[in-house]
Amino acid sequence: MKIRTAIISACFGLAVSAAIQVQAETLTVTVENATTAGRGAAIGTVTFTDEPDGMLVTTQLDNLPPGVHKLAIHENPSCMHSTSSPGEAEAAKGAGDVLSMAHTTSEVAAPATGYKTGDMTSLTTDENGRVYQTMLIRGMQVSDIKERSVVIHQGPDLNPGEHKSTVRLTGADDRIACGVIR
Repeated sequence: MKIRTAIISACFGLAVSAAIQVQAETLTVTVENATTAGRGAAIGTVTFTDEPDGMLVTTQLDNLPPGVHKLAIHENPSCMHSTSSPGEAEAAKGAGDVLSMAHTTSEVAAPATGYKTGDMTSLTTDENGRVYQTMLIRGMQVSDIKERSVVIHQGPDLNPGEHKSTVRLTGADDRIACGVIR
């Protein structure tokens, strides 16, 4: 009888474990070049997967300019261009601003001072413009980023306190690639 109870308990434990694993969500987003005319050619994917400690982000991207690029989640599910106040077209402007903590559905751990929740990390491409990188974003889940966009910027992330106009002059904050998260 004890063996039968142990087997039933073990099977129940496996069923509960499997049910929990089924609830983990994964989204793969196609990323395209961002142009002033709209969406460009596909350059790869970013995959978001729920993990117990946060969200795993896996990039598989090609054809980016060599160097360091900011990776961020933006508020709007759009990669379309828009015009700035002087009337100049800006690539992926429709993505809106970097996601802030006020727009998430779960309790997201506060990022380092000066950064927003959607600022993830910098990607470093090789000399051929490839980056295959995996990172864990603690406290965030796939449900927090649905109906938003993932954006790759020309340059690295701003340091806290660095004035945005300095980066704007150098073009480091320009959006060079984008994917809509559905």
